[in-house]
Amino acid sequence: MSVIIGLILASTTIWLAVETKGLLIGESTNSEVSQGIKVKNVLVKCMFIEAESRTINKMGATLPNEKTS
Repeated sequence: MSVIIGLILASTTIWLAVETKGLLIGESTNSEVSQGIKVKNVLVKCMFIEAESRTINKMGATLPNEKTS
């Protein structure tokens, strides 16, 4: 009986090692996932810039490239 338990534990250990190897050394993503991440990063940056611009405008300040009339 203890041999069976040992085999179950050994096989579980091997399975976990194989499954987590990619996490330890890093797995690459496919190009579709990478492109999606890049697009989301650009959108977040644009949203941040827009919010920052609104804050500056509420304070009554002008940006360096804006002309005052």
